[in-house]
Amino acid sequence: MTLTSDEASPSLAIETAYPPELIASVLDVKGPAWLCDEIRRDEDPTYVSHFLAESILSYVAPESLSGRLLELGSGAGASSLNLRRLLPELQVVGVELLADHVGLARSRAAFHGMDSIEFIHNPDGSQLPDGLGEFDFVILSAVYEHLLPVERRSLMPQVGPRADSRRGWIRIKAGTASCGLAYEAGAFGRSCATSVPTTPRSSSPPSEAIATGSTSGSPSPADRDGRSRNESREPP
Repeated sequence: MTLTSDEASPSLAIETAYPPELIASVLDVKGPAWLCDEIRRDEDPTYVSHFLAESILSYVAPESLSGRLLELGSGAGASSLNLRRLLPELQVVGVELLADHVGLARSRAAFHGMDSIEFIHNPDGSQLPDGLGEFDFVILSAVYEHLLPVERRSLMPQVGPRADSRRGWIRIKAGTASCGLAYEAGAFGRSCATSVPTTPRSSSPPSEAIATGSTSGSPSPADRDGRSRNESREPP
């Protein structure tokens, strides 16, 4: 099926394998301007899939990525679905603030037969849901910049100990900057030891630089100004 979008959309047209009912669900959640773009996130191998492969697998060998992965702020599921395709040995769990996004993510996973992906609604942005357990890896992608300062101070110290301190890493993409961090249990928010090489595994660098080092629990000047979160998280 070929779809066309509103003129304001970053993607004006797309051919999709989605059935009409799933297209309608995307439309309900994202609106007409973002309809085609949201479907591209899932289906277009040159979009989110390429970004994840380039910005993660350039630095970490795919055979080292197995076990459980938590995506904090999984949105409508596109990143989680693409992570599962790229790394089929991973058990992916997505946690998201917005209930309608969680519903859409579950519908997409069912359409693709990826029932092993779990999407959890968490209405409290300052706390992780109960019963998550531990993870080998934690990822945040285009999420940190949407957290309010109070949420960052409360939530991030909870995230660090969730990951295996021997393997776990956190990838934070804030705007055009990325930070790949590893940590010892309980150290997140103070000092973090680097686990990501400063040069990519591949000969050509990714389109997005990854910085490594330490992090601080103090909000930035922009945070202290009380910048509000964009609940719709558009654009990513």
